[in-house]
This record gives sequence, C-alpha cells and structure tokens, in this order.
Amino acid sequence: MALQWTEFVQLEKDSKLPFERDLFELTKLLGRPAPEFEGAQIDVHGVGRLSWLIKSSVRRNIKSPGSRTLIFTTKEATWIGGLCTATQRMLARLCEEHKAELVDSRFRFYGRRNCDGYPTPSPYHPMFGSYIMDMELLLQCTQDDLLRTRIQFHFDRESLVELRENEEKLMVEKVALLRKRAELRKIIVKLRKKVAEQDGLIEDLEHHTDEMEEEGEDLRKENSAFLSDDDDYVEEMDCEEEEDDEELVDEEEDPLEAVLEDEEEDPEEPPYQSDEDVLELEVPPQ
Repeated sequence: MALQWTEFVQLEKDSKLPFERDLFELTKLLGRPAPEFEGAQIDVHGVGRLSWLIKSSVRRNIKSPGSRTLIFTTKEATWIGGLCTATQRMLARLCEEHKAELVDSRFRFYGRRNCDGYPTPSPYHPMFGSYIMDMELLLQCTQDDLLRTRIQFHFDRESLVELRENEEKLMVEKVALLRKRAELRKIIVKLRKKVAEQDGLIEDLEHHTDEMEEEGEDLRKENSAFLSDDDDYVEEMDCEEEEDDEELVDEEEDPLEAVLEDEEEDPEEPPYQSDEDVLELEVPPQ
C-alpha cells in the first residue's frame, strides 16, 4: 500500500521549532536549499495504532561537485515529536557530511552523526572541552531509551487494552453467571417444594396402602369363616363321592331285593275250583 504523505514542512528563518534556526543557517552557509520534511501515518505494529513516519530530505548544492542529496526517515509517535527529532538528526548529518567545510565556523563543534544515526567524534572545544561530544552521546542514548520506552509503552498499552477487554468480557460473563445462578436457585426452590409435595403424597399413599392392606386382612378373615380350607374341601368332596357311590350301590341292589321280597310275601293261592262249585257256593239255599 502506497504511503499517503499528509504533512509537509519546509524550514523557515523565523521558525520556533527546536534546532530549526541553526539548521536553516547551516543550509544557507553550505549553499543548500532549505530542508523539507514530509509526514505520513503508518501502522507500525500492525494492530491499528498509527505512528508517524517522517521523511527528511535536503537537496545538494548544485555548485559543489561533491555535494549530494541527503534523505533519511524517522519514526515517532507524534508529528511534532518526529519533526523535532528529524531536524536534530539533519543538523548532525550535515555537520558530519561537511566537516571539512566547517573548520572555520562555529558549527565545527556541533554534534555529528553518521548515516546510521550514531554519534561521531567532534573537535575538542577550547572552552567546553568534550562537553558537547558527551552531550551528543547522552542525547543519542536518551533518544534510544525513549524509543524503547515508547515501544514498551505501546505493547503495555496494547496488553492493558486487551486486559480491559477481557475484564469487560469476564464481567459480562459474571453477570450472566449470576443471573443463571439466581435462576437455578429459583428452580432448586421449586424442585425442593415439589419434592416435599411428592414425599407427602408418597406418605399418604403408603398410609392408604396400609389401610387397604388392613381392610384386606379383615375381609380375608371374614371370608375364612365361610370358606373351608383346601384339605377340608377335598375331604368333603371325597365323602360326597363315597355317599354317591353307596347310594348307587343301594339303588342297584333294591330292585332285586324288592322282587325277592314280593315273591316271598305273595299269599298262597286257593285250590282250584270249578265253575259249578263256585256257582253252588254262591247260590244260597232256598
């Protein structure tokens, strides 16, 4: 994706930015055009947090054969902070690039930086000694520490944002769990009430069952007075069968005995008489 440069600054004589006046004076002394700075927002860490990429450039002196165009970039969190860092680095780069031409000027004691941005030795100052060189080293260390601190802060801020998002999610889940717990407690209360009702119903049914069993025992006792046991019933049935057999035997024997008895009980027949005798007997005397 192509960068979109949204900010543009060209040095002026009466600017209020740090190092800008000295840089403007140095470029005039070297016969270079005024330095230019362009800014574009970029996503450095790929997480949507935009930083500033500052592009610094100063064109060469067309009258000096050995002059060349200087271009470098700087990354900072803000546009103003990046612009200040870029002007300081441009001033030190020009002092290093034109150190032979600045022997008779006050800029020969200024801090110097190479193309990688690291300090290089500068001449010993007659009044301040190596103080300016030490300050340049301290400035470079401070800038590096600041860069590391900003990177660490960036990651810490990302972690903090992530933790806050997780905290919000956990709070939402906690609220949902509390609601669910309240609902479950209500369900438990209802279930306990239902269990108590079921226990009462079971007790009532057991009591009713006991009563029914007692009534059944009473009925069995009453029925036992009218119904004999199985053995008695069998004996009674055997007795009845024996009686039936005896009656059948008696019935089979009675006709023969009756005939015999009839034959024994028949009266003797009178002697045969003729009809004349009978008539004579029946006619009374005159």
